[in-house]
Amino acid sequence: MSDRRGQAAIVFTVGAMALYLGSSDTALAYVKAGLQPLLAVSGVILVGLGLVAVAGHGRDQHGHQLHGPRVAWLLALPPLALVLIAPPALGAFAASRQSIQPPPTIHARSTEPAASSSDLFPPLIPPSDGMAVPMPLAEYLTRDYEAPHTLAGVRIRLLGFVTPQRRGRGGYLLTRFAISCCAADATALRVAIRGDLVARPSDTWLEVEGRWQQRTDDSPDQPAADTAVLMAESVRVIKQPSEPYERGFPF
Repeated sequence: MSDRRGQAAIVFTVGAMALYLGSSDTALAYVKAGLQPLLAVSGVILVGLGLVAVAGHGRDQHGHQLHGPRVAWLLALPPLALVLIAPPALGAFAASRQSIQPPPTIHARSTEPAASSSDLFPPLIPPSDGMAVPMPLAEYLTRDYEAPHTLAGVRIRLLGFVTPQRRGRGGYLLTRFAISCCAADATALRVAIRGDLVARPSDTWLEVEGRWQQRTDDSPDQPAADTAVLMAESVRVIKQPSEPYERGFPF
């Protein structure tokens, strides 16, 4: 691009977009919360470079204005569209494209000497007011896979959105994505919800309280043993959290 002011304007626009994403919850649909400060800092730097470039190259050495192809300004449209029409966080459609897999085992991921399940999974202590124990889906899945006895008899509260079960299963999957860095590496975490007789539309965010149930595929009334199960005792529709993704397996 021969118009240096156009180049500077593009740098400024990209910087403004990064600054906007880094200072608002919009970025949480793409990256984990820990990267927001880096987005904001990079936005400030790019905005500053753009302003310096505009001030330093507004005129050439003879004092004449620089002119270039006006079509170059179209490069500013994608960043502008991202700010004005922000895509939503990953939902049921993306989750349905991923196969259900068990969480990686603790000992397979750890380089420390093997520890007992009581060390890795401390007992769950219900709040004194009798409310359910809030728990990320990642922790629920990990406990179900490696230490299910720690879930037995405890009222649990999970948050997630509805993903339909495969045909013939009944119920639905409470789903939430976990990310390590950004939405590109997102993994769908799913818990089969039983006992809720209401037909829940896909992508509806729910707060579900209930109790762990042992997985089995011996009964047609139970989901196949390919994911953890929660028997719902109360279900409440909620708004999507400002931070829609979990941060992965906690242990």
